[in-house]
Amino acid sequence: QMCIRDRFERAIPLLEAAAAQEPGRPEAHSMLGEVLFLSGDLEGAARSLYLAVDAGGDDPLVLNNLAWIELQRGRAPEALGLIERALESNPVPLYPYLDTRARVLKVLGRNGEALQDALTARKIVPEHDTRMISQLEDLIRELEKEAPGPRSY
Repeated sequence: QMCIRDRFERAIPLLEAAAAQEPGRPEAHSMLGEVLFLSGDLEGAARSLYLAVDAGGDDPLVLNNLAWIELQRGRAPEALGLIERALESNPVPLYPYLDTRARVLKVLGRNGEALQDALTARKIVPEHDTRMISQLEDLIRELEKEAPGPRSY
């Protein structure tokens, strides 16, 4: 049985070739970025996803994924710009994007706004998405601990 790492290692050159063949199309850049991210190459993932954005404009999913990567690379201001751009298109479902923005705002020290986004996301997340519910509830608890007293909203 082929392990997942081997699959990534086989997929990467194929996606690189596809992206090089049609550099103006965002799909191969986007898929390559996702595979590089999953294989742990944040720099390569960011490079590919920026190329996808340049080629295809404002796919909210690509912008959201890029915001996550920038957050992990220690570039929270860039991450905020990207997630704000993603939210401008009113993506559906909305809650994963609010979750991303809440986490970016938390890193930026804007806990009141982060809590607002996390609470809104928690209200609209479907009950079957137990993983997201649990992650949001953990985030809300952390934010409430860090921001005692009156809320900023």
